Amino acid sequence: MRPARQGGLATVDVLGFSMTVEALGDALVCDGAMGRWRIEASQRDHTVWLFVTPTSLVGQTLRLEYTRQHPGAARGQQTQARSDQTAPMTGRVVKVNVLPGESVETGDVLVVLEAMKMEHSVRAAWAGQVSEVNCKQGDLVEGGTRLVEVEPHAED
Repeated sequence: MRPARQGGLATVDVLGFSMTVEALGDALVCDGAMGRWRIEASQRDHTVWLFVTPTSLVGQTLRLEYTRQHPGAARGQQTQARSDQTAPMTGRVVKVNVLPGESVETGDVLVVLEAMKMEHSVRAAWAGQVSEVNCKQGDLVEGGTRLVEVEPHAED
């Protein structure tokens, strides 16, 4: 995939690890290190996957989520109404930690997948209530499959 804009710069924080990603033509520069990066994006669920090969992050997969603004929304307002937690890659569900109706906090592990002989945790993007669980232990799921849907708590 080609970067959408040249010179686009983003700071990404994943589980306490922060890095700067910059699109330069067909290449990506992460924290000043040019390298090979495989990127997959889904406009359907607002997710970008960054598969990393430089030695500082060997074997790690970073899931980046973004929220598009509604064209009429005030600057700074985001309109994404729910968090659809998806499988980072094809794998087998080894544990489902939530049921519909349960409350979750940001970062809670919702589902654990086994893929490429490693366990991958699918976490809540924000606090809310589980509205749907679309998998069960033992299921084989494709990358990008919606596993859990979380409705954000209403703001007071």
